[in-house]
Amino acid sequence: MYHLTAVTSNRKVGRIPASTSGRETCPKDCPFCYARTGPQALHWEKVTTGERGVTWREFCEQIRRLARATYWRHNVSGDLPHSLGEIIWGAMRRLVLANRGKHGWTYTHHSPTAHNVRVVQYCNNNGFTVNWSADNVIQADRIAEYGPVAVIMPTGTPKVSYTPHGHKVVICPAEWHGQGRVTCAQCRLCTKARRKYMIGFLPHGTYKKLAHQIAS
Repeated sequence: MYHLTAVTSNRKVGRIPASTSGRETCPKDCPFCYARTGPQALHWEKVTTGERGVTWREFCEQIRRLARATYWRHNVSGDLPHSLGEIIWGAMRRLVLANRGKHGWTYTHHSPTAHNVRVVQYCNNNGFTVNWSADNVIQADRIAEYGPVAVIMPTGTPKVSYTPHGHKVVICPAEWHGQGRVTCAQCRLCTKARRKYMIGFLPHGTYKKLAHQIAS
């Protein structure tokens, strides 16, 4: 199931529409998930069990009805619909069409298989931005050629740094300004599919220690 919140109360995201997808959309090898604790975890559980939410077709219709030029965040929790790790092309095509005239963006931890790369490139070429999620700069360098990248960086990383292969990494402004002072709704860097730099996220929350270890 899929759930769209018309105006999210998430302090980092800001007051824009944001969605949640059931846990079954997530790849099984994702090393950690910030949404497993706190209020979002309760909401995510209800979406996963079907207590909340709608079908993918109904969800896409909700996106189609959003006002033109709306910025919206897909998947505060969850990932893209898939079958055995392969992102479902038809599902993403429906979402891309629904997103026309709007500015949707998201992140995916699915593996960059040849099939998944084609699907993500289709999304990025047609107005719906999908950022590849990397656990560290080594992984980020490996997938940089496939599109925009968001990467976990070790605690203490400066605002601007570079990967071993020379890719520029800019730390999420919401993190170095302080949560609530700059939101995704204001920043919008992750919505830019053709940017020339990666977005870095610092470890935080319950999985802060593990995330730092993986990123280092």
